[in-house]
Amino acid sequence: MLDGWERRAGGGPLHLDVAREMMAFTLHVTNERVKRPYDLSSWVPTPGNVRFRRAMRVLDGVVAALIQGRRRGEARDDLLSTLIEARDPGRAKG
Repeated sequence: MLDGWERRAGGGPLHLDVAREMMAFTLHVTNERVKRPYDLSSWVPTPGNVRFRRAMRVLDGVVAALIQGRRRGEARDDLLSTLIEARDPGRAKG
């Protein structure tokens, strides 16, 4: 995933459609997991599991940066803002 972004950037700034990239990543991971005829536990360091964990770390970082940036900036009328502002009415504030 990162290699592809770096190739597309060609050393310059890269403008990503994050929603499109996340959807492509999700579909790729789902496809890879579903088409396996057997299930090796995720703790076995197969090449696929290693790539998956690396990709998940990247994805976690991207999502965390998006959330952090949104919390610092003004709210927007989109799904991420809605999720950030959501509160469980049955739970104490805190």
